[in-house]
Amino acid sequence: MVWADGSSIGANAWAPGQLLEIIYDGAAVRVVSGADPLAINTAITRIVYGAGADFADLQTAFAWLSRRRITSTGQVTLQLAAGQFTSSAAIGMSHPDLGRVRIIGANMTGALPGDADFAVTGSSPAARAADALTNLTMLRARFATELRFTGGAGISLVGPLGLLDQVLIAGDGSTAPSSTGGRGLQIANSSISMGRVAVIGFGGAGILVRSSIVAISNRIYVVACAEGLVSAAGGAVDFSANLYAYGNGGAGVRATSGSLVDGTLANGIISRGNGGIGLTAADAGVVNAGAGSIIRQNGGVGVDVRRSTINLGTPTISNNGSWGIANGHSMVQILSGVFASNVNGDSVVTDSGNTALQSCTGLGTLSPAANTLGNRNGYNGVY
Repeated sequence: MVWADGSSIGANAWAPGQLLEIIYDGAAVRVVSGADPLAINTAITRIVYGAGADFADLQTAFAWLSRRRITSTGQVTLQLAAGQFTSSAAIGMSHPDLGRVRIIGANMTGALPGDADFAVTGSSPAARAADALTNLTMLRARFATELRFTGGAGISLVGPLGLLDQVLIAGDGSTAPSSTGGRGLQIANSSISMGRVAVIGFGGAGILVRSSIVAISNRIYVVACAEGLVSAAGGAVDFSANLYAYGNGGAGVRATSGSLVDGTLANGIISRGNGGIGLTAADAGVVNAGAGSIIRQNGGVGVDVRRSTINLGTPTISNNGSWGIANGHSMVQILSGVFASNVNGDSVVTDSGNTALQSCTGLGTLSPAANTLGNRNGYNGVY
């Protein structure tokens, strides 16, 4: 049997009891496969976006998946084509077997960016807007697949996604109401493995993690959003490569309400040029990072901690618009930190908390003074 689009079903491709599915791919009605089962028992790949793809977009792909189950021996890879693909509708990713689904963009067209590749000329709105344009151009030269959203739409994940990799997720800065609230990637009550993902230009948080577990295996970037990466309501973000946040309107990285952002002392947080705080934890949040973390050129406090814990190894905390560290009722530990040119002259101010500064340089003014009690039993220990 030969169809109008040139596809065919041969004598060995279909048998009674197998599913013959005809779909509309956004441009034409055609056969996906005469042998696609309702239960997927092996590893299969489907192409999404672009000419000749199996599915016109991710919405269509997930509609197809919703009619199937993926068994313990099965896996589905949704291979995204190269190009820029625009949507005004949010993409919801939900499936009972989502942990056996991988979403992978086309191969990178350039090396993964490092800190030196990003433009950071300041933290003012004008500087952040100019830097955002430069950084978007740079990211487009590295990522072959771009999912672009308008009108406040983004991606919402409910369920344990197996992998998201090699994708640039871009917004138009809109805060218009949508199911994702202007957020780039919203992860709720889920788990996900991620690597090589950049999120830029959203009117809400670039990445919001709520009551979820995120395992990051390679560099991710959150740029020019209302806030950068936010872990809330018991979320846990475990990153095994550096985490980058540039030019966001508020905080670059935030852990709050019993949440965790954990890179151990092997992986750093680079948070620069954000309009507010570079790195913050509040209300039992925990942040662990190292390996040359850079908290620099942020409009507010470099590191702000409230009733929480932050541990940083070998950070540079400099040129921030307020204190280097503001500690309130918290525990902060800095190992081999470098402090310089934080605007108001106090490198560290501690109020009813404990800040341990081991082998640090350029400390400048401390409040209270080193190794004395003050500010309602605050203590800056210098070792």
